[in-house]
Amino acid sequence: MATWLNCQEAVCRFEGYLQWLEVRKGADGSAEDEGESDSEEDSVAETKVAEDDEESVPSLERYKIAKKPPYLCVPIEKVITWYGALDFIECLQDFLRGEREDACASTAIQIHGATNISIFKQFKVTLLVMSQVSKKATVDTIHAIASQPTKKEPFEAESPRSFSTVLTHTSRQTLNQRNEEHSLHDLAVAEVHAIFQLAGEHSRQYSKPLAYIQWFTSFQACDNTVEMYTVSHSIHNHRCRASVISITDIEQTCHLIPVWRVHADYTVTRYNALE
Repeated sequence: MATWLNCQEAVCRFEGYLQWLEVRKGADGSAEDEGESDSEEDSVAETKVAEDDEESVPSLERYKIAKKPPYLCVPIEKVITWYGALDFIECLQDFLRGEREDACASTAIQIHGATNISIFKQFKVTLLVMSQVSKKATVDTIHAIASQPTKKEPFEAESPRSFSTVLTHTSRQTLNQRNEEHSLHDLAVAEVHAIFQLAGEHSRQYSKPLAYIQWFTSFQACDNTVEMYTVSHSIHNHRCRASVISITDIEQTCHLIPVWRVHADYTVTRYNALE
């Protein structure tokens, strides 16, 4: 919360500076007419240098994931149980059907409970640099770890699960198109339940990492007191609406704060607050 408030203050200060700079340029415009020719030459030279710098800087890969998954050849039926991915098979079939609309039925990938996939624990995203906040790129980590029994003590409670909440793109756009837009109209909140990759013969047809997510509602209701959006689980047929997407559709993690009623619920923990 403190980090978010600091970012808001930095944005407000920068907007005030831009307004002050625009007024100052308008007032000093007449005094700069004498050096107009020199400034034009300088601006042309600076523009060329800027263009050369942009061409010399290589495009950085924003998404990084382990070369070898920690869990290999895991049956989907176990993934459904471990990660609570009840609609995993249907969502994966819908995703692959959309990726292969022009393919014939004989080459379609057949998915069932015994189909093996490889499971990742996390992947990293390099966030876009915001000069108002920091001049250095920040690396964001997205987790999807199921609860597991401990190996040291047989009677010890199992380790809690860790599912990251993220901002996800709802439309299929290229990364360049997304970088040009800085609004929430194409984003929605989702919870990442599994990060995986097709294994065996299925990986020959689609080998990129995927994520199974459960959606939250869109950014519509806003709390005027704290100036934050209010979201909840997106329900379809009495179940959380889920999808399988590419990890490149995930923009970054986000933090959800529970909406407390008149009386606080002391049974809520950081592990079950989103349930």
